[in-house]
Amino acid sequence: MQNLKGSTASPEKGPMRSRKSRGMTLIELLVCLSVFVIAAAMAVVNMTLAFKQSRVNTAYNLSLMTMRRARQNAVDDRKTYIVTFVPPRSIQVLRQDAGNPLPAPILLNTYKLPTDIQFDNEPGIPTLPTQTPDQFGVGAYPIDFDVNVGGGAGTSIYFKPDGGAYDRLGNINNGVLYIARPGELLSSRAITLFGLSGRMRGWRLYSNSASGQTGWQPQ
Repeated sequence: MQNLKGSTASPEKGPMRSRKSRGMTLIELLVCLSVFVIAAAMAVVNMTLAFKQSRVNTAYNLSLMTMRRARQNAVDDRKTYIVTFVPPRSIQVLRQDAGNPLPAPILLNTYKLPTDIQFDNEPGIPTLPTQTPDQFGVGAYPIDFDVNVGGGAGTSIYFKPDGGAYDRLGNINNGVLYIARPGELLSSRAITLFGLSGRMRGWRLYSNSASGQTGWQPQ
């Protein structure tokens, strides 16, 4: 008679095998793959939006910092510094030395905005005088200095040693600069300049989801 005491239980076979040992079914594999693809697509979209946003911010910061630096240099050096905006995306900085007659301005630097960004008053920005940044102009020009002087649309700012901003003829130079990615209204930024004090303010265009209207808010 066979001795059963020393026998060991045989491994589970057939339908008794644990379900945990099974591999993934085709449906489960497809579900996992779909989740991965959706997550990857969302990450790409978010990265693309962030990249576009960073390029607009780069253009805005470059323009604002160039103006502020020129004003500070004018005060520190007791000379006139000129900032000229050249469409579609160039900024020139020049220095005007003293003399009689005045010598030609010296070109110090030329800066370029990112290639997909330019000085741009996008269609759809607020144009009512009460709705434009600091109520300068009516959004008619992307580079709009000398507001209320000769029709506006000036492209050069003369920062003097007193810290003020003037035009070529010595008029107080108020104005606004618009920056955007062409075709994308809500990428719009703006910089306003108060000529008497040389003070500058940054703006960003927002959309009111409830009313569908756009409006400028300080940045």
